[in-house]
Amino acid sequence: MVFQAKVLLLSFMALLIWRAIIRNTTFIDCFEFPTFLQSRGFPQKLPRWLKQPHHYYCLLYFVLGCLLFNSLHETLTIMVGTHYMNPLEFHIAPDAPKEERDFPNWLFTVSAFTPLASIATYVVSVVHTAVHADRIRGKDLTDCLAHDRTILVIALPAVYGAMSFKGVIRMWSLFTGQSFSDDEHLTTWDARRAYIMDAYCANYDAADFYEAWALHLFARLCLQQVRKRWKDAAEATGNDALAARISGNDDHSSQLSKTVKSLTMQGVMSFVVVCFLQAFYKMALTVYVNATEDTTVPNLEPYLVGAGLVASSAAVFNVMTVEHDLHDLLQDFRPAPKFWSTKVLVSIAFLQKTGLAIAAHFLSSSFSEMQQNLLYSSLICYEVLFINFFHIYAWNPDEPWLKTVDTNDEQGA
Repeated sequence: MVFQAKVLLLSFMALLIWRAIIRNTTFIDCFEFPTFLQSRGFPQKLPRWLKQPHHYYCLLYFVLGCLLFNSLHETLTIMVGTHYMNPLEFHIAPDAPKEERDFPNWLFTVSAFTPLASIATYVVSVVHTAVHADRIRGKDLTDCLAHDRTILVIALPAVYGAMSFKGVIRMWSLFTGQSFSDDEHLTTWDARRAYIMDAYCANYDAADFYEAWALHLFARLCLQQVRKRWKDAAEATGNDALAARISGNDDHSSQLSKTVKSLTMQGVMSFVVVCFLQAFYKMALTVYVNATEDTTVPNLEPYLVGAGLVASSAAVFNVMTVEHDLHDLLQDFRPAPKFWSTKVLVSIAFLQKTGLAIAAHFLSSSFSEMQQNLLYSSLICYEVLFINFFHIYAWNPDEPWLKTVDTNDEQGA
């Protein structure tokens, strides 16, 4: 079984680094292949299409497609190995507690259609991204930053869908006793359960990191649009001095603009950093448990969860403040549906976890943690598909602000 959180996190970090290189440097223009390589047929310069963002959209969806294919293959392996979830064919470790052996038929029925939902989510995301990408065909990244950020935001359902589907498979493997290459060496129930539960949580931590980054991109788009509208209003009234200040040509106004932008983005960036630390910690912990079978490692997760709660609250408050106080400047941007399409997953996840925890309290041992996790992941698989369709409404590729936004708005607040 592929540890998907590690693959996604490392792929996303590589994508961010490469995106920063082609956006902020002249590396592609300046790089030249050594003479001995040119004599063997290599070009003198890197191809110009590397300055355009389309190639890393393709790489992002290629990685997500590979993860989806791997999950579908594992689904087939589990189904065939258990004769399509026949309890008589389960191979659960004999030392597993009785309450964790119970796999109700209704729960399998709920989770049975998650592969179809995950495929549909991926296809809708690819099509939606392709429509947006077609609008910036032939443009360099620096000439279409707003559209580029939009495309990265609308990949969120595909990312979350891939991780939630993997969560379903992780729980299936525990219920059925089906082993894969990464956990077959774990001989005891406690060690195997600890590893799979950590991997399960790591998948969601990686997805939360991408969601935090998507919220960061949304906040940047809001500020970019506010500054553009403010500048247009100043130019329309003939106030050249104000327009110059907004453009950053006035040192004091430029510094004030940057300060306001920094204060607005502090909460969002803290959310991104905390989510990254949480994802990295969970990934490292899972690798360690898998390698050593040591399940007594001190648990730092409650502290990270607490920090994440504070950071996410600050991030949401900052973004909602911008949306509410500057609503008149954001009318063309339609921030409300965009904000909810980006943040709704966190709200749904919190409400579902709370609801399942309450249900588990009243149902006691008849609703185990494994059953809660499987139900939670199954519901997320279906919900991200509906969120994907909401993205189509919220992020229309032909909205006027995408065509008029100034690509130099990076400079200000």
